[in-house]
Amino acid sequence: MADDRRKNRPKWMKALVDIFAGTIAGINVTIVGHPFDTLKVRLQTQPVDKPIYSGLSDCFFKTLKWEGFSGLYKGVQAPLIGQMFFRANLFLTYGEIKRYFSKDGKVPMKLHEYYLSGGIAWGVAALVECPIDFFKTQMQIQIIAKQRNPDVKLEFDGMYDCFKKIFSRKGIVGCYQGLNVHLMRNFPAGAAHLGSFELVRLHYAEKLKC
Repeated sequence: MADDRRKNRPKWMKALVDIFAGTIAGINVTIVGHPFDTLKVRLQTQPVDKPIYSGLSDCFFKTLKWEGFSGLYKGVQAPLIGQMFFRANLFLTYGEIKRYFSKDGKVPMKLHEYYLSGGIAWGVAALVECPIDFFKTQMQIQIIAKQRNPDVKLEFDGMYDCFKKIFSRKGIVGCYQGLNVHLMRNFPAGAAHLGSFELVRLHYAEKLKC
């Protein structure tokens, strides 16, 4: 009965549900994952000859000591806003591609179509995700230079300042540095991610019918 109601929803409502679900997912992903991402970036970008952190726990406690709890969320504005758009875009694109392959739910999809849908959806989402990652990283690694030399003036005052300066220097191309590699990662990763999800989902959906 519930499946029938979902199938009979107008297209705009299906799209709206995808956008809403993606937006909420983006908020949750950022709140939970950003502190881990901050620590990862700082460990990866610290100088090899004179490391600031001896490991993950040292990085965590030094961040709290030097910057407080808010230090774990350094540069969070860009990924928070960006992840909302990114996940909304991802969910919407994936939903639309699945509706295309399934003739809007009228025919069952083949397994390879799920994998293809996942790859395309993550590829399209890279257009939103790439600048998010770029600006977020620029904001996070500034602390490394600051800790090496307290007199160093930070290049960017915030997310908007970072975008403004990079855009003024290199235009829109500057915001998409590394896009080619991003796409090379997202297509196969998206196919594996969403294709495998559908494979498991379909397996257990069939199993629960018995």
